Amino acid sequence: MNSEDFLRASLERGEACLAAADLEALVAGQGSPQAAEHLPRCAYCRGEVEVLRSFLEGVPTAEESSSVRRIEQNLRTSAAWKGDRRSTGPWAFLGRPRVGMAAAGLAAALAVGVFLNQPRPSAPEADTVDVVRSMDIVGIAPTGDLAEPPSAVRWSAVPGAVRYRVSLEEVDGTSIWRQTASSAELVLPAEARELMTDRKTLRWAVSAEDGESKTLATSTSLPFRFVRGSK
Repeated sequence: MNSEDFLRASLERGEACLAAADLEALVAGQGSPQAAEHLPRCAYCRGEVEVLRSFLEGVPTAEESSSVRRIEQNLRTSAAWKGDRRSTGPWAFLGRPRVGMAAAGLAAALAVGVFLNQPRPSAPEADTVDVVRSMDIVGIAPTGDLAEPPSAVRWSAVPGAVRYRVSLEEVDGTSIWRQTASSAELVLPAEARELMTDRKTLRWAVSAEDGESKTLATSTSLPFRFVRGSK
């Protein structure tokens, strides 16, 4: 056998080569005696074992990490991904052509390295906190059917709030009256109560602000209506 034939034989999978499950077991130190006996005699299987071991133990460099996306994209469109799929184990790609196996191992190792080396997420910015904390003001009163127009609105206090903005709304969300308060209660003036006509459903909502006029939290819109003669 000349050098060219030897090289080709080393890079091509033969009929006697080990299955993917056997290669995986060898790397894990649990291979069968038959597999362990075959490995020293087969350059292809030794190469597959080394690629798998590199995939499990290798740490990509910064330069390699920057190429992960390009490598993954190339692999997805490469014919190497259309290789032998007869093995269905977790290392099923071991049965594919040698070039595809090496590239797949490299890309997977790089992807794992990039994930592990990503910086930990920092504390959320203030805008994100606003979204998370939205609708955490609990409206207390008024709500439901009332025998007379309410004289005040009340809600749960928000730590750090220096002012609250209260609004009366139509059922479609249109604001018809607004006022600010420094505590978790606002006495409604006559002009606001005059908007509460018999059997007309209105809604009210409140938002809390800090000293820099930044919204800390908001409530849901609570419906209520004045129903003359109700109890």
